[in-house]
Amino acid sequence: MGIGHHIVFDKAITNEGAGYNVNTGIFTAPVTGLYLFTFSMSDGDQTSVLQLVMDGSNLVDIIDNPVNNELTMSSNTVIVHVNKGQSVWIQEYAFNDASILSREIYRYCTFSGILVY
Repeated sequence: MGIGHHIVFDKAITNEGAGYNVNTGIFTAPVTGLYLFTFSMSDGDQTSVLQLVMDGSNLVDIIDNPVNNELTMSSNTVIVHVNKGQSVWIQEYAFNDASILSREIYRYCTFSGILVY
């Protein structure tokens, strides 16, 4: 992954309101409200720095830096007001050779958005 690469979570376990697009990795708020977003990741063998972005503005970050070839994980959570039609996504922002570990049997990377009210 390079800088600005959007992370696409291609399997939506739950997608009430159809706000998440499995082709682009972008969540578009179907209604205005207070949302809780959480995301986690594990990397393969490269350091990754991901950010949760809303309409191009960074909200929160995570860094995952493997040590001695051991798997590591990182996560973050934020509660934010989102207007109907605003977009939220995860992207790499620090390295041009970043990687994350996610396969059918290794579902370490997740992204969730919950409408609180």
